[in-house]
Amino acid sequence: MKFLLFTLLFAVSAQILPRIEENYEAARFKGALYRTALEDEGGDAVDSSRFVRDPLIGDSPSPIPSRSEFRRRFFRNTGDPSLKSLLARLQMIARLTNAIYIHRGLTTGSIPPGDLIPELLHLGHIKTSLLTGVNSGGVQDAVTKILKNLPTQLEAGTEVTEAEKALADIEKIVKALDGVEGPIQNRDVSEFGAMIEKLSTTDIEIGGVSDLSNQQTKWGNFKTLSDTDPNPDNLNTYFGDLKIALDEVKTTKSKLNAAGRLWRWTSFKSASDALAPSLKISTAATLYGSSTKTNHWSDYSSFMNKFLENIAPLKSTLLDLNLVHDSLKAHHSLLLHNFTHSHGLPNGAPDLARMLDDLNGDAWLKSVVKTDLLVTAFSSLKTFEMESRKVYQSLGGQVLADLKPLVSVVETLSGLEKDAILRGIQALSTLTTPDPTSLSWPSNLESEVTAVDTSFGELQEKVDELLVAVSVPELVEMCDAVIAICDEAKDAADRTVQVTNFNNYAKKAELKTQVDAIYKLVGEINTARGDIQTKALVVKDRMDDLTTFHTELGEVGGYFDGLLAISGLKSVLRVLPVVENMRKIDQPAQDSYSTGSEVVKKVVALKETFEKMEKSVGEMKGASNPETDALELLKDPGRHSKTIGSAVRGIGKMESAMEKKSEVDSIVAGFDVVNKSLDSVVSDVSKMYTSFDVFQKSVTVPNSATLADLFGTFQKAKSVTGITGDLQKLSADVEKLKEVEKDNGKVQKLEKVQESLATLDSMGLEFSRYHKDFDGSKDSLVALDTFFVDYLNKLNSLDKLGGEKESSSLLTFIAIALFTVLVAILAVHLVLFFCKRDTFFKIYKCCRRKVPGAAVTVTADLFELILNQLMDIIKRHGEFHGYEGKTEEERREDNWYSTGWTYLFSMDDVYVANEALHSEQRLTEYRFDIPLLESTRVVLTGYGNRFINDLYHANIFKLPNNRELVLAQGPQKASEGKNSTIEKFWWMAKQKGSKAIAMLCQLTERGEVQCDEYFPDKAGEFKEFGDLRVDCLDKMIMLDGRLEIRKLKGKFGNEKDFSTTHYSFNGYGRKTYPDFPDFFAQFMKKVLNEPGTTIVHCSNGTNRTGTFALSAYLIYNVVQTKEIDMKAALVALRDSRIGCIQNSDDYAFSSVVMFEYMADGIKIKKEKVKEDYTDMKMRWQVIHVERAREESNQLQAPN
Repeated sequence: MKFLLFTLLFAVSAQILPRIEENYEAARFKGALYRTALEDEGGDAVDSSRFVRDPLIGDSPSPIPSRSEFRRRFFRNTGDPSLKSLLARLQMIARLTNAIYIHRGLTTGSIPPGDLIPELLHLGHIKTSLLTGVNSGGVQDAVTKILKNLPTQLEAGTEVTEAEKALADIEKIVKALDGVEGPIQNRDVSEFGAMIEKLSTTDIEIGGVSDLSNQQTKWGNFKTLSDTDPNPDNLNTYFGDLKIALDEVKTTKSKLNAAGRLWRWTSFKSASDALAPSLKISTAATLYGSSTKTNHWSDYSSFMNKFLENIAPLKSTLLDLNLVHDSLKAHHSLLLHNFTHSHGLPNGAPDLARMLDDLNGDAWLKSVVKTDLLVTAFSSLKTFEMESRKVYQSLGGQVLADLKPLVSVVETLSGLEKDAILRGIQALSTLTTPDPTSLSWPSNLESEVTAVDTSFGELQEKVDELLVAVSVPELVEMCDAVIAICDEAKDAADRTVQVTNFNNYAKKAELKTQVDAIYKLVGEINTARGDIQTKALVVKDRMDDLTTFHTELGEVGGYFDGLLAISGLKSVLRVLPVVENMRKIDQPAQDSYSTGSEVVKKVVALKETFEKMEKSVGEMKGASNPETDALELLKDPGRHSKTIGSAVRGIGKMESAMEKKSEVDSIVAGFDVVNKSLDSVVSDVSKMYTSFDVFQKSVTVPNSATLADLFGTFQKAKSVTGITGDLQKLSADVEKLKEVEKDNGKVQKLEKVQESLATLDSMGLEFSRYHKDFDGSKDSLVALDTFFVDYLNKLNSLDKLGGEKESSSLLTFIAIALFTVLVAILAVHLVLFFCKRDTFFKIYKCCRRKVPGAAVTVTADLFELILNQLMDIIKRHGEFHGYEGKTEEERREDNWYSTGWTYLFSMDDVYVANEALHSEQRLTEYRFDIPLLESTRVVLTGYGNRFINDLYHANIFKLPNNRELVLAQGPQKASEGKNSTIEKFWWMAKQKGSKAIAMLCQLTERGEVQCDEYFPDKAGEFKEFGDLRVDCLDKMIMLDGRLEIRKLKGKFGNEKDFSTTHYSFNGYGRKTYPDFPDFFAQFMKKVLNEPGTTIVHCSNGTNRTGTFALSAYLIYNVVQTKEIDMKAALVALRDSRIGCIQNSDDYAFSSVVMFEYMADGIKIKKEKVKEDYTDMKMRWQVIHVERAREESNQLQAPN
């Protein structure tokens, strides 16, 4: 019954909506707005030279220039009047077509106002509701209560000053040790010594050279046979030896190629590279001798703790500031604008006002549309246009530059990780600072090692020259010719004929010259090999001195090891310059922060304006009058709007490029600095202006009111060539040149080339992208011509309808129609409910079943209960192996924790008997060959012809509250024997409605690819995979750089777009576990707080993914049951996905994460609970460090 009443109310309300007023007087944007498309349809913003002073960022250019600055820089040519006039008409048609599409979309509800308004206001991906929800009061407090008082609060006493000096010296030491791997104390240099030993005592083996040397005497027979009268009795020997020598010359090339490069040591790139760590240690030791030592770390920790607690509120303030900053950045830059609904309105809302002016005042456009009634049809946009003007007036001027200093300082301060800093300071306080030792570095050792490298390089050059010499194509031909003569002489009775043939060979002299040159190089190579031995012998004599140096380093080396092992040290050092800069904040900087907070207030103050805009366009849905109803006569207006809008923008870009010709010519003239690598750009530019000149001369402004006559212009525009190369790739190539270039002057020229490439790229000179729209413009122009005629005819026919029908007949008709509509609506809803229930719930979201909640409630009592339960279990199993009868203190010193977990896992290590239920093995779809359970695997649906099967290596794992996690392998790109699964991965995210994706690996770790790149990295970037496009809307970095959060939007072809939040955690150690389980727990909490199904993946989808899943199961289970049941959790996990939780360490780590998750946000009051909790964490760290050490030893072990 409620459903029927709802349906009836819906139908009746649709009939009583007020009609939209028909009278409309076009309102215009008055004053000089800071952007215009009428003068420059194709202009894009570029970097300007405006500067804002900030103590943290210094003098840096504001990234977004005003439109006037842009025009002053580029708009210096007058252009062609005919083209300008034609372009103005084309822009009028693009604006009008887009307005029809928007009006129809708002009326039918196909365009959500929440998406359209930010797009027309050029706010990027930021919704107006987010902007108005910004806490401007919090921003004001950040300025007045935090930033203003920082210089005074950061005044340092003697103890803090001494600690800061010590840190400054420590930073120098750490920089000096950068790149040093492995232990420093008692450093083993035996591998370096073995390398020098081998170089000093053994000839360097060079494939082919020794063989050539052995046959050099046989080559002497060439000269013997060339004598006037060689001994006839020895001719057989002469020819035989000569053949052997020439055969050896022929095979040398293949031997040299097979031998490869001469340097055989994989651990070092050179002898100097092998010595480099020792040199760095020597430099660090010298710095240590003169460094400041302090024992005031406790004072410094208190000082930093107070400072970091004071600025803690800035983290939430930064989120609000980023929202405002990102929206203003998008508002002031056409480069950041994405066209979805406004292809014909490149300047957004101001173009709507210009469209209304066009309809009222342009004679040509009036002749095209043939009626003034379109003005009435667009009257419903009056309120929107007036309110949008207020937005542009408020957000204009220098607001972005005014906000930048405040955003910069808050961003810097918010990036300071309190826990890591305080941990780092605590670790420094535990380090013993030994007395400096008097060390003697082996004199001249560095130059002597460099001499070895120099000789080795010269040897390699000689071998390379030899390879070139034996690779001359004619050489083999000449050798074969003489070898043929030698073969004839072998069986000849009288060999004087062959002697004659040999001496008459046309290329005999040339062959001798080339082979003599080869043997000359062989001699030089042998000399170079001896030179290396001599110089290596000198270094060998110094190895004892080097070993003595490392021995005498003693405890200083241990101090260096301890220093580099502090995980939070980078965070400690990072805060030093920040504190120093904040002490220097002066009144101008304070004023700039206050100005920034006023910008935020100004944006938030637009709330009423935004609400009026949303209300005005929202009221258009379902509204009806003859003028607006007739707009439906233009079929598929979205396609026509996109085609016409894009095609017109293409011609606008061409016209803009012509106006900037002198500047573009000046840019490409500087490309000779990189020789010929940019010749293609120079050639493209030349061709572009030649073709544009032809196009411009062919342009005429037709007087016809038939739009189809404009198609010829678009066809001609296809002849204008543009830049065909990838300018961003070229810029990357220039960057590589910069990296190897040592001349500062050339580096500056290369940087200027990069700036020029960026400028060219911003101008959008790749005109081929518009060809599809140029071709499609004909259909759209014809459709518009037809529409304007039909629109006028329909409205005229309505005016001619005469006579009034009898009221009784009208009422009867209305009643019948209303009843029919109600029955039809009811039938549709019944069909949807019983046959298409998913669609029904998409429409009526309020009727959906509730998704299992993400939040869990943890109390201190529950935490204590679960901690006691688990510790009792682990202690019981640990003590079972020889710990009975010991005191509590003795037990704390024993290894019961590791032993207990080992024993518990061995008992719980149960694999579910499900081998028969595996899915069919399809290695083309698997990154790793791990069996996949059929019963819980994700089955892809609705993908059409995109994929050849419905399989992705992923299983569904249900948590105790029935919430689902998708546990998956990482996506892979197409390669030999492998299909791309990136598109499948995103389809799975779309199908499951995943609002969160947790990535537990980096793309590359230890030089090995763990997961192929399947998402764009930075905000504003996008990636395309087939018909899938993934856009990055926003990016944040948290947890001391260990967590990257991206807001992503995806769209498959014509499918509805979808969005998700991507959490990438990169805090894992080498093949072990996260260094900070509390960070991992905070990361998990952010992920699990997202609603709906979450996708979790690492590389193989079992190791790290398994510990995440087990931790999540334990968290929800203990909250529900108030008990810890490790075995039940393990069985549930393995019953869903094969291969998860491989050992007791995985088991233990999952429990640690559970407790870190539960401890976050609660106050533990009992000291005994605190001690047990701390003891558990410390014992886990012992296991973690031991595993890391074992792996490090394996990596350093000789092969």
